[in-house]
This record gives sequence, structure tokens and C-alpha cells, in this order.
Amino acid sequence: MLKMGIYWLIIGLILHLVCRGLWIGLVGLSYAFPEGIKTEKLNYQPKYLQKVQAVPPFEVIILRLERICSNIYSISFLLFMCLLGAYIFFMVTVITPMLVIVYRVDNLANDRALQLAVHTYAYGFLIFSGIGLVDFLSMGYLRRFPFFAKIFWPIYRVFSFLTLSR
Repeated sequence: MLKMGIYWLIIGLILHLVCRGLWIGLVGLSYAFPEGIKTEKLNYQPKYLQKVQAVPPFEVIILRLERICSNIYSISFLLFMCLLGAYIFFMVTVITPMLVIVYRVDNLANDRALQLAVHTYAYGFLIFSGIGLVDFLSMGYLRRFPFFAKIFWPIYRVFSFLTLSR
């Protein structure tokens, strides 16, 4: 899972680098030719001249490309951090309680109170993590209800720390 996240990040940063190269090229052209393309000096036929005249000014293209570059950069890191947070969330909330259930319960066969405490911890963590996952996937739908929002606040704080959502 982490390997896939690193590949996403690499592809996003390469794409960002290519777009930034185009961006800096256009910035250089706009500096070298501040008035833009002088179509009267081209001596093109009307069909070709219309195509050249349809090209927007350098400033407009530069601003569009700037927006695209910024989006690619931020989406690359957003995907990577979401995947990293999901990995930590999965490890802490699913794998750890399951390992506790599997390994500790076998050793606690004689102590029923401790066995009950381990089960309560593990299943409670799984239930709370499920609620946190539903809230995450629904983009905060559970936080819209006043009564549930008060109850959910401590769960939200714990899982926002565990998943690096801050």
C-alpha cells in the first residue's frame, strides 16, 4: 500500500515538473515578447492567421497553467497523505485489535476478567474505527447531527490524530 502511494507521489511530481517547465517557458516568452504575437509580421494565409489569433494572451495561459500545476502538486500530496493515513488507521484500528484478540485470548484462557477486558478493548476499537471510517467516507455526514456530534467528538479527535488528518 505504501509502495503504491510512493508511485502516486512520483508520478504526480513528475507531471508537476513537466507542467512547471511549460509554465516557466511561457513566463520567459512573455518577458521576451511583452506585446504577444505580432500576427501582421507572420504573413500567414487567413486560415492559419485565425488559428494564431485565437491563442489567448500569455498572461491568461500562464495563470491557467499555474492553477493546473498547483492542483497537480496538491492532489499528489493529498493522495499520498490519505493513503498513509489510511495505512496507519488500518494498522492501529484493525490489525492491532485483531492481534490482541488472537494472541492474548489464548494466553488468558484461565483469567475470565482479563479476557473480557481484552475483548472489550478490541471490539470497542473496531466499532469506533468503523464509525470513524463511515464518517470519513461520507465526508463528515455524521458530524452534522447535533446529538451525535457531541458523542462523536472524542472519537473524531483520536482518529484525526491516528490518521494524520490534521
